[in-house]
Amino acid sequence: HFKGNAQTFIRQLHFYGFRKLDAQSSGGWSFAHPNFKKDCPQLLTEIRRKTRIDPTAENIASHVEVQALRTQVAHLQDVVEDLRTQLDSVITVLCECCLR
Repeated sequence: HFKGNAQTFIRQLHFYGFRKLDAQSSGGWSFAHPNFKKDCPQLLTEIRRKTRIDPTAENIASHVEVQALRTQVAHLQDVVEDLRTQLDSVITVLCECCLR
């Protein structure tokens, strides 16, 4: 027996991985889970509440992202340096033209 409103109950079903099936002709709702099957009680232990992402896994992903960003920043710094060199050359040529 569930005490509370229907939306709260549905939210709990979603937390446990249940998904709403197409509406039935009777107007009721049906939910399904791959591990909730008739005559397969051993699968019930596989139905678990979803948790947040493991923080250590998130940090590993963040480390990879940081490394990729560092590589991009280094590349962009090289591009900026090349552009500065080109700009200096253009300025030099313009100054020479103005002095003539």
